[in-house]
Amino acid sequence: MNIKQRNFLTFLRFAKDVRGNIAVIAVLSAMGMVLALGSAVDMTRLIMEKAKYSHYADSAALLAANQVTQASTPTAAQTMAQNAFNQMAVQDDSTTLAAVTATVTDGHGQRTVNLTYQATVQMDFMGILGLNSYTINGTTTVVGGIAQYSDFYVLFDNTPSMGIAATSADITRLQNLTGGCAFACHETDLANNNYTKAHNAVPPITLRVDSVRNAVASLLSAIQTNQTTLNNFRAGIYSFGPTDALDQLTLVAPLSSSMPTVTTSANSLHLTTVKDNNKTIQTDLKTKGGTLNANVADSGDGSTLALSRKYVFFVSDGVNDGTLAACNKPKAGGNRCQQPIDPALCKMLKDRGITIVSIYTTYLPIVGNSWYDSYVKPYNSGPWSPSTNSEIATNMKACASTGFYDEVGPDDSLSSVMNTMFQRILATPRIQS
Repeated sequence: MNIKQRNFLTFLRFAKDVRGNIAVIAVLSAMGMVLALGSAVDMTRLIMEKAKYSHYADSAALLAANQVTQASTPTAAQTMAQNAFNQMAVQDDSTTLAAVTATVTDGHGQRTVNLTYQATVQMDFMGILGLNSYTINGTTTVVGGIAQYSDFYVLFDNTPSMGIAATSADITRLQNLTGGCAFACHETDLANNNYTKAHNAVPPITLRVDSVRNAVASLLSAIQTNQTTLNNFRAGIYSFGPTDALDQLTLVAPLSSSMPTVTTSANSLHLTTVKDNNKTIQTDLKTKGGTLNANVADSGDGSTLALSRKYVFFVSDGVNDGTLAACNKPKAGGNRCQQPIDPALCKMLKDRGITIVSIYTTYLPIVGNSWYDSYVKPYNSGPWSPSTNSEIATNMKACASTGFYDEVGPDDSLSSVMNTMFQRILATPRIQS
């Protein structure tokens, strides 16, 4: 037998010997499973890091395009975006930022921000296979109108129903003070009317009209804080009138870039005075909505004073109380119509590019009040605040431009909601890609 034959026989004996194979296969399988699981862990982290860095890019680009930053030069906004991205990325230990570049261009009434980044994610388990790191990169584009000029109108509902106490605790206090009435009616035929009683209480009872006044002052302060040296923001105020004898939209403060001046006018607003609270018809939203529509110019792109963007802050309990021949609800004698606000009134403004910020002050049920039971309760079903079943709330929401509706209950902060809406206006640039 030659050497080749002996080697062949040795190989055959080795091939037939299966002792120990299971252990080898088990070890190899276990190693494969560990590598597979480890690779899955690495890939999951890679996906998470990619999502995180995409969020960083979106946030930084949005910052460079918002209305406050738009008052700065493109170069300054570019630096701001890159610095913001770097500040967020530096907090991430497992990923190393390689590069970030932002370009900001202004033109055709728009600011466009492009931000690109590249980063390296360290691999743990996949390093065994020779893949020690993986590069992620991305680009985001944000477009925002250069709204250096914006006009903010406040439609101040100071009608009698806004004389309800502002909080649950104050509603109880007012009822105890007046013998059961939850409204601080400002009746001129009574020297010591409920309005006077509420404000003379110790401590004074805060009414909803007071909350609106305070919230408007807070909003005007925020507008002033965000003004640029161009005095690019102006504000004006309309009310529903000082008395029931003057049942018309009333200009309280004309458009002005001087927020202290507008605030002084706002602080002079009080609840509408009435001669007979049981006969007053003051919340004629149809007539006053039409008047506002005639007095507010079309909204522009904000690139010049003449092309100012227009915003209307409408704060109301949303019930129309006026003389209407065609009424969707049972009339309260003659042509007196009490019904939820008609969203078509807001559509007139929205169709001209005007943004409506609609804030619904919850119309709370008035237990034991026959007028409420007959003319409001049928379309104001609970629960309330949030009022998910109320026709009033539904219509107030329909009045709002997309993303600009909220409800303020008796124990919510109207000032906070109005300021949140204003900040939302400042952050209206959109992510394009």
